[in-house]
Amino acid sequence: MKDIHLENSLKLSLVTLSRESEDKFISKFEKVIKLVNEISNFEVQINFDANKKKISTLREDKVRFSLSIESIKKLSNSFLDGYFSSPKILE
Repeated sequence: MKDIHLENSLKLSLVTLSRESEDKFISKFEKVIKLVNEISNFEVQINFDANKKKISTLREDKVRFSLSIESIKKLSNSFLDGYFSSPKILE
């Protein structure tokens, strides 16, 4: 891997890639970073008065059924005591 940030991203996502898949991922990841850098070069002025609208930011609450713990456990091998384990972020 060329970029330490890319290595860390893969490590935190718990993704293991073959060398071929890793090369494809790097190519796509670099394209995304390039696009983000291009977007950040735009000079945008925000006119707060023009953006004022009378729109409620609150949404109507709807009661929905949640997933059962048993079905959630099937989503990952790292489910323990009601939580998903994650990689260690601070070393």
